[in-house]
Amino acid sequence: MGSFKTLATIAVFSLGGVEATLPKTTLATSVRLASETTTSNDATAATLVARADGVSCFADYQGMKDTCNKQGIISNVPDPLLGFGEISFEDCASRCADRSDCNMFSYHETFCTAFTQSLSEMGFQEGPADGFWFEPSCFSCSHSESVVTTVDFENQDVSGWEITGAEGVINIDVQSPVKLGVPTAALRISETQVSGYGRVDLSNSFDLEERESYIIGVSSKSTSFMGPMSNPWGAVTFAIEVDGTQVFKSTPSIGSPIGKTGWGQWSQLFEVPEGLSGPATIWIGVQSDGYQWEYYFDDITVVKL
Repeated sequence: MGSFKTLATIAVFSLGGVEATLPKTTLATSVRLASETTTSNDATAATLVARADGVSCFADYQGMKDTCNKQGIISNVPDPLLGFGEISFEDCASRCADRSDCNMFSYHETFCTAFTQSLSEMGFQEGPADGFWFEPSCFSCSHSESVVTTVDFENQDVSGWEITGAEGVINIDVQSPVKLGVPTAALRISETQVSGYGRVDLSNSFDLEERESYIIGVSSKSTSFMGPMSNPWGAVTFAIEVDGTQVFKSTPSIGSPIGKTGWGQWSQLFEVPEGLSGPATIWIGVQSDGYQWEYYFDDITVVKL
């Protein structure tokens, strides 16, 4: 793949021979490709948030002037372009992204509403309100033929995850914390009162190819407010290995916020070194001081560029 470089935008990808673009979508911030040994917490990295209907969407709305994750009311209510109930935020984002005439969408609990009008045309006023508003320019999307693996926890099953490291330091289960007004099933790694290093390994593998670039995207939430540099994720390491060799290692970041419930979405880009094609596994490590912090993970996804 050559040397790493900084991308001004990731609005267009060539994925598996299919050129995928999202109309009207250009990211204002830059995204730096991370090497296999990166420890960056860069919150401007694009984040995979949606996979519905064959579309994968990346969010990066930190510091952007567009309307992203805003609460407020509209005084001029037009007929909606689309309206869906009982769908996830991820599905809502991708349905709008797949329509060139969708200029705005709102999400509240399980209800998604999309509009052709801009918020200024609808008389938007920011303030306390139900739901959150997003423009398509908050996202960059591509078709998801190149999704290598995705792990969520809707089936409440964590049998593919194994605890290693020091005994009694961490526990794992599936819980349903609230994300954008509704509970979402997520992997919970909870510290005990025992200090030490604990690790959780995903025994199910997926294939990576040498000299190819990938994005890993994760939704996450932490109850910790401590850690190195007051980073709530400072005690956590997220890694991918091929044949026992790390091809990706990073401390998670807060990333782009999802509503105001403490959830964020973050991602990193990485390249697999030459000679390391084959089955890959994910592991999450926690250096615990016994404070009983909890870490939640959902929608763990790897996409080949």
